[in-house]
Amino acid sequence: MKPSLGIICINLDRSPQRWEFMAAQFQTIGIEVERLAAIDGTAGVPAWLSLEFAGPHQLTPGEVGCYASHLMAAQMVVGRCLPFGVVLEDDVTLDRDFAVACREAIETAPVDWDYIHLASRVKRPVVAVQSLSNGRALIRYSKLPLNTAAYILSNRGARKLLVPLPRRCPNDVDVRHAWLTKLNVLGIYPAPATQTSDFVSDIGHVLKPRIPRIFSPGPLSEVYLKWWTIRSLGLAVYARTRFVNISSAMRQLIARDTKRRVPILR
Repeated sequence: MKPSLGIICINLDRSPQRWEFMAAQFQTIGIEVERLAAIDGTAGVPAWLSLEFAGPHQLTPGEVGCYASHLMAAQMVVGRCLPFGVVLEDDVTLDRDFAVACREAIETAPVDWDYIHLASRVKRPVVAVQSLSNGRALIRYSKLPLNTAAYILSNRGARKLLVPLPRRCPNDVDVRHAWLTKLNVLGIYPAPATQTSDFVSDIGHVLKPRIPRIFSPGPLSEVYLKWWTIRSLGLAVYARTRFVNISSAMRQLIARDTKRRVPILR
C-alpha cells in the first residue's frame, strides 16, 4: 500500500463556505485531507512564532496569519516525522488526477528536493526534469513563481522553512526567495491545481496597505540569484531559457498575440 499523501488544507474557522468548497472536491476525487485551522492574524500568532513576527515589518495582519498558518503546516510535517506533506489553501480547484500527479512527482523528484509547486502560473520557460502522465512534467523554473496555494513539502524542506528568522515578507515572497534558505524548488507543469478567483481573499490580504511595498532582499542578493539559478539549471540550459524567453516575447509582440505560451525545454 502506498503511503498517505498527508494532505493538509488550511482554512479559517470563519470561512466555512471555503471548507465546503474544498471538501466537495476531496470527496469527488477520493482523497483524504486533514483540515488545519488557520491563524487569524488580527488575533496574533502562537507563542512559538511571536518573536519571528515581532519588530517592524510591512505585513498586514492577514499576511501574518497566512504565513504563520503555513509554518504550522510545516511544523505538522516535522512534528509527525512525515516524509512529506501536501499543503493546500482553501481556494484551489483540483484536477481529477491531482493525487496521481503528486505521487508521480514525489517518486521521480531528485533525492534532494524540498518543495514542489502544484498551482503556479508561469510565464518564463521551464525545464523538464521528468515526464509525468497526462502530459505533465516535473520541472525546474527559470524564474521562481509567486504562489503558495498548493505545494508538496518534504520533511527536510519543512525544517528549512522552520529555521527561526525575522519574517519580513509575505510567505509566497519568501518562498520565491528560495536561494536565501537554500530551498530546492521544483514544480509540476501544467499545474494540477488552480487558484480560483471565486472567493475574496480572507487570509492573505486583510487591510491591504495603500502604499506600495518593496520586498527585495537587496541588489547583492539579486545578483547571487543569477548565479544560484545558473547552478540549478546549468549554464547551457540557463542560456537557452534566456534566449527562448526573449525570442518568445519578440514573436508575441510582432504577432500582437496576447496569450503567453510557456516553452518547456528538455
